[in-house]
Amino acid sequence: MATPLSPPQDSIVANATPPGRGAISIVRVSGPTAAAIAQALCKSVPEPRRATLKTLFDQHGVAFDQAIVIYFAAPNSYTGEDMLEIQTHGGSPLVSICLQACIAAGARLAQAGEFSERAFLNNKLNLLQAEAIADLISASSERAARSAFNAMRGAFSEEVHALSNQLKSIRVEVEASIDFPEEEIPLPTLDRWLEGIERLSTKLDALITNARRGMKLNAGIDIAIVGSPNVGKSTLLNHLAGEDKAITSDIPGTTRDIVSVDVEYKGLSIRFHDTAGLRAATEDQIEAEGIRRTKKLIDEVDLCLQIKDISQHSTNTSDQPAEVADTPHIIVWNKIDVMGSAPRMTKDGDQIHCYLSARTGEGVTDLWDLIIEISGLTSEDESPYIARERHLNTLVAVRDLLQITDDTEALQATELLAENLRLAIRLLGELIGEYTNEDLLGDIFSTFCIGK
Repeated sequence: MATPLSPPQDSIVANATPPGRGAISIVRVSGPTAAAIAQALCKSVPEPRRATLKTLFDQHGVAFDQAIVIYFAAPNSYTGEDMLEIQTHGGSPLVSICLQACIAAGARLAQAGEFSERAFLNNKLNLLQAEAIADLISASSERAARSAFNAMRGAFSEEVHALSNQLKSIRVEVEASIDFPEEEIPLPTLDRWLEGIERLSTKLDALITNARRGMKLNAGIDIAIVGSPNVGKSTLLNHLAGEDKAITSDIPGTTRDIVSVDVEYKGLSIRFHDTAGLRAATEDQIEAEGIRRTKKLIDEVDLCLQIKDISQHSTNTSDQPAEVADTPHIIVWNKIDVMGSAPRMTKDGDQIHCYLSARTGEGVTDLWDLIIEISGLTSEDESPYIARERHLNTLVAVRDLLQITDDTEALQATELLAENLRLAIRLLGELIGEYTNEDLLGDIFSTFCIGK
């Protein structure tokens, strides 16, 4: 279904700042009656795009605050509509009075993300840019924020636009050939189409790679710290977090539930999960439930750190931990300080071993480097944009459609080729919002905060 031609024709209002006390709070109004609402609250409409100190009056004509008021005349505003921004003194009672005055003057309370939705419907930004705004606000790390900002400025959508336009050029030629079915398509023409589609497929693969990296930046990296009781899992968590987050003890089974800690390292957001010690049997029902949760978590995380006590176990590199066999993992040999050993890293095929002391911190820097390397987000790489699962799934579907070039006979069936190109172009259009439906918009903008 095509994008609706215009946004709703009413006016909306919301507090654009978090609730609570602060220096200022910003109340935003957008819609055709924004000027009338300014007149009601300020007794005059400020000059557009100029910050003006105004006395504010409630719906009963009683003054309640002095505020900076900025009026934006359409289309020169965030939403593309007439807008009003009111910077009241920060305090819940004042914000409430201001909101009620705006509602009495003709606005209604905005829904989550409704300002950004109107900006999209008024062609002030495309769907990828709109989503990037929400990702910028909720970014959990410095690198995620920078990548979201790049996407908001159009880095992602520009690449999608370019790919779509190039596919359209090929489709025009293919469609033209269908209009003259009696004429055989010259082989050089087929080769040119094939080369063009393969060239675009290469660009698409790079786009997919960046999207995957952007997804990791957006969601962060989940890491489970697992192992038998008393091997130093909680001690390692505390060292990685830089503070005591988990209780450490010589008593086996101290950790009964999952303890999660968010850490930012070199601009990346990483969540570590300290888990109950894994052992074959326990008569403690609470500990048994902790072990069950640990095994479930192992299947959900991006990486496991399998902790072993080097002073109690053989360092046989063929010893594969059954609990983490199907999850990317690093075997971490802890307590090298007890053995008087030096920190080091070794590899046995695809298996990586890291030798360290969680108590003294020796070798922990090497572990950090391994984590970043395995995650695919090296500290030097900057993802050009943030991405979501919706984006990646769409790009993969487009790549599947372009794989028609692997079948020479199918490539010569121009109707099939034209249809695949049409579907690919349509999917790219849905990605940036050229084609969409109200349900998709509802799903996307409902995740935004109120007032954005």
